[in-house]
Amino acid sequence: MDASILIVGFGCFIAAFINAAFATGGVFIVLATLTLVFPPSVAIPLMGPASAGSLVGRVALFRAEINWRICLMFSLGATLGVLTGALVFFSLPETALRVGLALILLLMVWVPPSIWLRDRRIPFLPLGAVHTFMATTLGLGGLLQAVVINTPMTKGALTGTLAFCMLTADVFKVLGYGSLGFDFRPYIQHIIVATAVGFAGAWAGKRVSHRISDGLFRLVFRLIVSVVALRLLWQGAQAL
Repeated sequence: MDASILIVGFGCFIAAFINAAFATGGVFIVLATLTLVFPPSVAIPLMGPASAGSLVGRVALFRAEINWRICLMFSLGATLGVLTGALVFFSLPETALRVGLALILLLMVWVPPSIWLRDRRIPFLPLGAVHTFMATTLGLGGLLQAVVINTPMTKGALTGTLAFCMLTADVFKVLGYGSLGFDFRPYIQHIIVATAVGFAGAWAGKRVSHRISDGLFRLVFRLIVSVVALRLLWQGAQAL
């Protein structure tokens, strides 16, 4: 078996486990793993298919706790985000986008929520558009994760809701990349392996999620997003 398939499979299993246990963080591992074996022009379009198994697994495992109103509003916004993001794929100044995203992530994760940053007041439709636009052009969004951590949702609701929103966005992204001419067929083996281990990783992560306290869960969540934000800042600084 091709070594790249093994690397992708291992990374996607770890990512799925972390996602199920901590609601987020795995997407960054998937992106990092894919960039180990593929150039960014291939790794970013493959993000969606490589994450499908983990996302479907989490939606199924946490379906009873999903906030469907958030999912609907986010998904509507995601359609616009993908359309615009696909049109400017890698054409905008990447340094400015990385630094801007990093600062927004740190602000959303660590600044205490104001009166407008509540579950029923967050504008999830435009948030879906901005998040998915960033995810389409850079490979990851991160805005939704940073915002929902400041809502009163439970761990299970966070995990399931994030998974459904990300799955919807990834479906739109695959359609967008495909419409631009990206050919997924040479990577079918990688996608199949990633999907299979994604289910397994999600199941394993769900088994330990109930043993993690809510306080530890939210702290790890914030730290994971913060590490990604700092990495984006570092990459942006290096490109200056």
